[in-house]
Amino acid sequence: MSALDTVHNPDRFMADLRQILSQGRKRIGVLIGAGGPLSVRVDAHGKLDPTGQPLIPGVNVLTDQALVNLTGTEATAAAAIRNSLPDGGNIETILSKVRLLQTALGDTPMHGLDGAGYAGLGKSICAAIGEIVGAKLPEGRTPYHELVSWVSGTQRAPPIEIFTTNYDLLIESAFSWR
Repeated sequence: MSALDTVHNPDRFMADLRQILSQGRKRIGVLIGAGGPLSVRVDAHGKLDPTGQPLIPGVNVLTDQALVNLTGTEATAAAAIRNSLPDGGNIETILSKVRLLQTALGDTPMHGLDGAGYAGLGKSICAAIGEIVGAKLPEGRTPYHELVSWVSGTQRAPPIEIFTTNYDLLIESAFSWR
C-alpha cells in the first residue's frame, strides 16, 4: 500500500489518541481558538443556557455591537469606512482602516475626522470591544471548567500547555475557579 492509498480510520485514531493521553509521557498542547467563547451560552440574565446567546459574540456580531453606540462624526466616519469595505468588513478590517487613516491624514479631514479624530475613533471602538469581550464566566460547568478539571486532574511529567489565539481571560478565570 502506498502513501496515496492510506485510509483514515477515525476509530483507530481515537484509540491511539487515548493511548497517548493515558500514558502521560508525551507533551500535550491544547489550542483554544478565537471561537472558544462561542461554546458558552447564556440567557438574558447571564445564566448558563444551552439555547442562549454566546457569552462573547462572534466577529460579525461583535462588529455590529462595537459600532452601534458611536455618535456624531465618529458614527459617520465608521459607517463610511464600513461601506467602503467588501461585505461591510469586520471589526478587524475596520480598525485597520481607522489606524491607516489616523496615520495618513494628519490635519486633513475625511468623513468629518482628521488624523487625531481617527485616533479617537479607534479608542472609542476599542473601549466598546473591551466592554463586550470582558464578560465573566457564569456560575456552573462550562467547557472551560471541564478543560480545567481535566488538566488539573492529570498527573503528567511534562505539563499540559494551553495556548489561545487571543489572550483568553475566560480560561484564566476557569483556572482561578479551581
